Amino acid sequence: MEENGNTVEAGGNTSVAAHDKCFYDIDSSRVTLKEYSWETPFFLLPLAMILKLFRVKIPSSTDDPPVRDLEPFEIQELPEPEMERLSVLKCELDALGFSDPVCHRIEDPLHAALTDWITLRHVSGKAFARIHYRSWNFSQKTKAKLHLFPVFYTEFEDGHFVCSSAGKPDTLEPPSWVMDRKINLPAARLWDLHQKSIEKEGGVIRLVNNPRDLRQAIRRQHEVVTGFHLKRGVFAEVSGNDKLRISQALASGDGMGMSIDDGAVISEIRRLEVSRSSWASLILVAAVTLALFISLGATQQPLRFLLLVVAVLFVHEMGHFIVMKIIGYRNMRMFFIPFLGAAVSGQNYNVAGWKQVVVSLAGPLPGIALGVAAGIAGTIADNALIKDFALMLLILNGFNLLPLMPLDGGRVMDLVLFCRHPVLNVFSRVLAALAFLGLGIAVGDKIIGAIGIFIAIGIPMTYKTSKITDRLRKQNLCTAVSGSASIPDELALKILGEVQSEFPKGLNIKSKAQMTVSIYGTLNARPPNWIASFIFVFILFSSFMVAVVSASLMYVAKNSDFGNFIDASVNRPEMAYKVGTAKVWRGPSCPAIQPPSNLTLAANYRDSVKAEENYSKLQRSIPAESSAVLFGQSVALNMPYSGEKDVSTWLNKIERDGASEAFAVRDGFDLQLSLSFLMPTLKSSEDLKNELTGYFAFCGHEKLIPPWSPSWDVEKKEIQDFRRARETYGRLSSFSNKLGSDAETENQELKRKTKDALRRGDSKEMEKIEKRQMEIRRENQKRHMENIRSSPEADLEVVNLYQKWLESTDSKDKSAELRKSLAACMGIGESSGGDKAGPATAANGGYASKEGLLFNVTCSSFNSTPEGLEAISKWLEKLKVRDVKYNIFRYRHYDDDDMEE
Repeated sequence: MEENGNTVEAGGNTSVAAHDKCFYDIDSSRVTLKEYSWETPFFLLPLAMILKLFRVKIPSSTDDPPVRDLEPFEIQELPEPEMERLSVLKCELDALGFSDPVCHRIEDPLHAALTDWITLRHVSGKAFARIHYRSWNFSQKTKAKLHLFPVFYTEFEDGHFVCSSAGKPDTLEPPSWVMDRKINLPAARLWDLHQKSIEKEGGVIRLVNNPRDLRQAIRRQHEVVTGFHLKRGVFAEVSGNDKLRISQALASGDGMGMSIDDGAVISEIRRLEVSRSSWASLILVAAVTLALFISLGATQQPLRFLLLVVAVLFVHEMGHFIVMKIIGYRNMRMFFIPFLGAAVSGQNYNVAGWKQVVVSLAGPLPGIALGVAAGIAGTIADNALIKDFALMLLILNGFNLLPLMPLDGGRVMDLVLFCRHPVLNVFSRVLAALAFLGLGIAVGDKIIGAIGIFIAIGIPMTYKTSKITDRLRKQNLCTAVSGSASIPDELALKILGEVQSEFPKGLNIKSKAQMTVSIYGTLNARPPNWIASFIFVFILFSSFMVAVVSASLMYVAKNSDFGNFIDASVNRPEMAYKVGTAKVWRGPSCPAIQPPSNLTLAANYRDSVKAEENYSKLQRSIPAESSAVLFGQSVALNMPYSGEKDVSTWLNKIERDGASEAFAVRDGFDLQLSLSFLMPTLKSSEDLKNELTGYFAFCGHEKLIPPWSPSWDVEKKEIQDFRRARETYGRLSSFSNKLGSDAETENQELKRKTKDALRRGDSKEMEKIEKRQMEIRRENQKRHMENIRSSPEADLEVVNLYQKWLESTDSKDKSAELRKSLAACMGIGESSGGDKAGPATAANGGYASKEGLLFNVTCSSFNSTPEGLEAISKWLEKLKVRDVKYNIFRYRHYDDDDMEE
């Protein structure tokens, strides 16, 4: 019943009618950075600065209730559970001389917050105390995060307050206030400090002698606080939609996210349905997130790479954006996610399943088509930037077609297959979680692994919502209403009932409303029929294969000459070597370092089984001072030399035992090992080529430590410096005549002029042209050297020595001296003794080349063949190479004396 306009509630609690309750909105963008710092972790403060700079509002709640007047929220006493929670603190205040409690319960449906107050006056009249309890339920599941603390207030006649609080700060207090915070201090000690504060403050205190004075003091204190927040814009008038939401929530009899009436949820659903975002907000979100994406990504990746990624992501997301706009999505936003990618979001809960499949395919398919076209154009024009862009398009869009949530391919499979049953839905999530976790571990990427963890965390929620959807589908409910963007009330309540039964612990208003509309959208997105589903799956996997094949071809075309790659693939050595299978045997009397005068015998067999059989057999017959090595289909022996007759005897024996080829290495002949294998990555292939180029350039004269030597420990700082020096030399010596666009244009014009000068027999013009061509080459070489000099991984000492070496062609002595200095930077090894100085594992010549991942290396004339082959075998293991092919043969070498003759 009603009495004098007031509603008398059950239990004797009295409150003013709901329509007298007036709320303010909280504009988080108007708070200071200092206030942000109280609630925000240090590492997120840069994000807070950006949010404030662009006036981005985030969900908020404050200890100062955002209401115009407190009187409508006054009740006789708090509900029993809350009184029990606050009873200990109230007893402490009673013991300190506080009495005449005034209770307030402020249920704020706009910010999903509940504030309970018990305010008491002191017997002296000099202060009033408040027990403050606030719960903010914006999280997915309601968790009563305790904000419980005492506060003491003293008001002076001039209108300012002295306040002592045991709570953490969350907003600034009015400038006229004197605030003393002692976080978590017991009430008795806080009261002692407050008395000292008011004594120190001086002035005339406005006494609170009775309950009427207490209510007036509460009103004045609240007016000062709200006036301060309104003036600085933190509190603001609520919008029309929010007013409707508040009135419906209050009319339901409960305004909070805890134990919310269905009417409050329906109100939130209607708010979601009518909300609209502007183009300005779309551009703002895209710009801010793009800036974050680039600024954070620049700490780990080169800017050129990041800009290529941004361009590819933009093309991909625009495909989604355009199709979603055509279908009728609203509140659309494109945003970038640092370290992960980008996404487009939008709202439309009345979209058929086949249309959602089209939306999912609209991102990767145009990207793949553009990637193929750009790849062809870039290859024809030989433009590195276009080829990089094409390869990135193919890789990222192809990866997105993998049938794993939350990728586009996973969404397609979910819409056509996995959504048909909760178990299938959960299976797809488990598969995706394991795949991302496995991939993250395999490549050592924590972010990829974290995606798998987040998917796994969401599996229980996915299973519950899938069960709800499955139950509702079996009821054959009428879902989509043609041309309507609203959920019928009856259906919304039906879905809401299922949500509340599946999540009995409770969700707040926003969570229930969002889950309801999400399930409604899923009900509308019925899977296509089986024929259409098959067509969509065929498009998905065929597009994926196009991306894989095209990316592979682009990878080869970008990183090697295609003709050279085919030629290198066709002309690989024939014998196979399985990494890790090499064996070495040393006789009981074999010296640690075998003399150079020893005889080296090598034999090749038809297969590795025959080679291993003869390797074991030879150990029983060769001299005790000998050594033997098994390498794939080959066996190499090193033994004391005892005459030509003995050499023939051993060769005949080896050939009788099944060798397809056997030869001795001596008297001007050396052994040569040619290897061909696949490197793990393009970067490792490029680095190895540069390192070996530096080694082979000097190994014939300066006896450098070979990269396959046991002493070449890449973990040692000294070896790392040697390696960097060799890689720098390799990059310097790999200078090509490839020109920039402007120089290339001029060079083409010079070629045209050359033909014309030759036709006319104009020798002076020819000299002039040749001089200019030489200048262009030197300018290009200078740019090449400066580019290397400016790179952080370059060895500047090697760059400087190399430049001096090039300029010293007129002085042999100076050139030789500079060559020795260069070799010293690259690591000279200790001598193995004899005529061949340098490590026993060293080669005396060789060369390296690569075509993409296909790597070829040839080593000539090891100081000790068995030790060299043994070291090579272990080196291949460290490199983690695949598909090793090789050849061992004898070749004729020419000494310097031979050349002079």
